[in-house]
Amino acid sequence: LIRKLLRVAPSVLWDECAGIEIACRGDLSILDSALRSWIVSVSMNDATCFLDEARSFRRLTRIGLTFMQFQTLCRDRDVSLPQVQRLKMECRDAAFCDGELCSISEVFPGVSRLHLVLLPIAFPVVCGPDFVAPPNFRLTLLQDADDMASRSVRDASFFVASHLLSLPFHWRGKLFSQVVRLQMNELNGDHQGNSIEQLVDSLVGMPLLRRVGTLSLRTAMLFDFLRADCQLDELVMVLEIDEVECMFKPFLVLESELRHCSLKRLAVHLVASDGVSRSKSQKEEAICAGWLQVALLLQPSGFVAFSAGSLQILETVPFQLPWLDPQRFSFDMARCLEPKLPCSTPLGRPLPYHTPEFLERPSGALVAGSMRPQSQVSWLGPNNSQHVGAVQSLLQSPSVRRGGGGGDFCDASLAWVGWHLNDAIKVLDRCAKEDKL
Repeated sequence: LIRKLLRVAPSVLWDECAGIEIACRGDLSILDSALRSWIVSVSMNDATCFLDEARSFRRLTRIGLTFMQFQTLCRDRDVSLPQVQRLKMECRDAAFCDGELCSISEVFPGVSRLHLVLLPIAFPVVCGPDFVAPPNFRLTLLQDADDMASRSVRDASFFVASHLLSLPFHWRGKLFSQVVRLQMNELNGDHQGNSIEQLVDSLVGMPLLRRVGTLSLRTAMLFDFLRADCQLDELVMVLEIDEVECMFKPFLVLESELRHCSLKRLAVHLVASDGVSRSKSQKEEAICAGWLQVALLLQPSGFVAFSAGSLQILETVPFQLPWLDPQRFSFDMARCLEPKLPCSTPLGRPLPYHTPEFLERPSGALVAGSMRPQSQVSWLGPNNSQHVGAVQSLLQSPSVRRGGGGGDFCDASLAWVGWHLNDAIKVLDRCAKEDKL
């Protein structure tokens, strides 16, 4: 193989390569059968070829299957692939029982990361008494159409499933009993009735949960992630840009009790359903002060990671904060402008932090106050070292670390750095009342 590769690309030192990875997308059948023992990942497009000789894939660690393909694999009772660690299964048929899902642990006993893609009507089946999700669990409900009938079926299935999980059966909470990382975009939905309340009640009782996403503000408040016994490391949520005041208020309890919450990474995806406009400079200062105090109330090494749902949001004041204090704020450019919502971090990966040092700073077209960049020179550059040093010295003061009250700042334009969280909320409340007049 190396001799052939030398003919194709003679400039590469193939003899010094530690290993070779071959990526196939729906064309696994053209690969020589002798190389199948070296394949580590198989997609759904290649599953048919995999089913023909499943035992020959001895190094396979990741696979995607439809539920019908999985049932075909289960017919061979001697098949067991303990080396597989990641499994994605898509089911577009509700005619199955939770007992069939239990076969996953028999065929793939080593699976620690599972992604189930289901029709909404199949969600109650997953909540049955037999199936227990692995530590790394992601659940996606398909939405083929956006009409009224589809939404009704979706809400009804979610309602039934959430109540099954909350009823006092002997298997209550069994589905999530081993889950450490949970990813459900449905937690960001606006479902009818008290479905979200019932589901969140089950999630609160998950003893091992450490990473969760993607939650709406309402779901996050119901989860009460700031309670003293909460052990979350990461929370991923979607926040309307005009709901920041509601986001800040629960943190007043931490400020008054002089304690930190358990979070090490708070990922906030900002969206604007009603559009974005330029705010008053006082409101911008309050927003910056509030986010700074929220970051200070996380774990000492914790940080807030921002991402945006539109180009306009990138020009608002929160996305200037990573250039003011890169230790406490991160800018996840990879999650910006994507149609998909950001997800919680899979287990085995460190919590992602993206330094703004190598990113292009937003121009701040919708920033009216002192946080608007006056030039293309980043605050992290050498020409601004004195300015950044003054900010960092204040941020390291004990009074600020406890949650505000940093005193008078040497630069009046950044006096908000020393505000208490309560001061920021009062300003936001006053600005909201003035906007209504």
